[in-house]
Amino acid sequence: DNPDGIEGMNAIADLDRILPRSRRKTMNDAYDYLEWRFFQRALNEREKHTIKLYLTKKPMTAIISDDELRNFLHVMMSTPHFQVC
Repeated sequence: DNPDGIEGMNAIADLDRILPRSRRKTMNDAYDYLEWRFFQRALNEREKHTIKLYLTKKPMTAIISDDELRNFLHVMMSTPHFQVC
């Protein structure tokens, strides 16, 4: 039984250290916290809007779950801004 929800894989990152549960209440809180951690700067409004628009197309639970956070991180790390860092 895998508590992380991913078949055949064990968690390799402590998601509570990446995004504390206190910052998972809204997508905006989570985004603001992770934007600085991953990009080390604020993106312009068009770039933020694009990322947030993609993320809001997927239904989210009241508090961002570990699986939703993994998706969130994947989207942010797939951007050219993260790739260049």
